[in-house]
Amino acid sequence: MANFIGQPLISHAAKLRPGFSQSQRLAVVGKYNAPLNDVLEQNHWTLVRNDAYKNGQSTSLIEGVRRAETLGATSVIISLADMPFIKTKHILRVEEALDKYDAVISSNKNVLMPPCGFRSVSFDRLTQLTGDRGAKAVFRTASSKTALPISDRASIDIDTQSDLANADKEVRLHG
Repeated sequence: MANFIGQPLISHAAKLRPGFSQSQRLAVVGKYNAPLNDVLEQNHWTLVRNDAYKNGQSTSLIEGVRRAETLGATSVIISLADMPFIKTKHILRVEEALDKYDAVISSNKNVLMPPCGFRSVSFDRLTQLTGDRGAKAVFRTASSKTALPISDRASIDIDTQSDLANADKEVRLHG
């Protein structure tokens, strides 16, 4: 598990708490990783196990949306654990936009990315995704949608050691 700014990378996303109860904060996890799961549980996330994680990111979306449906959710907000500069304020903007639109996504320099949100009208399409297709495909076909601007810093996604080094550099340069 990668560390970022002195704590596990996932802890930055895990600490986002826009007033949701634990049953409303679902974290879809792949293979068992005790330290990662501990961070999520300590921050009051409900873990949803995805045993099919090797079949692509769509499987995590499917598991998360299905669990949300069983809990009676009327919408979902999808965020990634490896985007440490996302702030609660942006998650709340996504939630607020869902009052008006069926689909909401973040955008930086015309690139669509998480966090995003969908009302239940999109749940069927989200659960039909396959392979490494993400929610962006469903957003593009939504009849009522908007993209919310996100800063360069907030759009940083840490997938590699190089990404981690660049994010560390961003913090050293700009705090």
